[in-house]
Amino acid sequence: MDATEPLYLIDSSIWIEVLRRAPRPKIASRVDELLGRGRVATNQFILLEVVGGAGNKADFQEYSDLFASLMQCSIDAQTWELATRLAYDLRRAGATTRAPDVIIAASSILRGAILVHADNGFDSIATHSPLRVESYAKPTL
Repeated sequence: MDATEPLYLIDSSIWIEVLRRAPRPKIASRVDELLGRGRVATNQFILLEVVGGAGNKADFQEYSDLFASLMQCSIDAQTWELATRLAYDLRRAGATTRAPDVIIAASSILRGAILVHADNGFDSIATHSPLRVESYAKPTL
């Protein structure tokens, strides 16, 4: 693991696709690559969305074990402060976003992580903030 390589915070929009249904091959191979390089992180909100949504006990245990092995971008007081400011700034820029997305974005920004996602909301946040993304969002029609 190269400590100079960026950290990647993988959003629940990616995990849900990879863990629960037939993922797009490009996404599945990218997640496998990042896991193999040991540069994948999570936070409490993503853990809640993915592990809390497990369909059965076996999946719950499998997802819990996976997430326990990842680096943590903890959601602390500094994250909440940045999320609040970010939400305010985004609204002033005309970008309305969901609160969970703003919290996840703030967590990523503070840790210098690249947010890997498949959620158009994060692309909007990245347009108006220092959030760095690797986007697999489908264009809206």
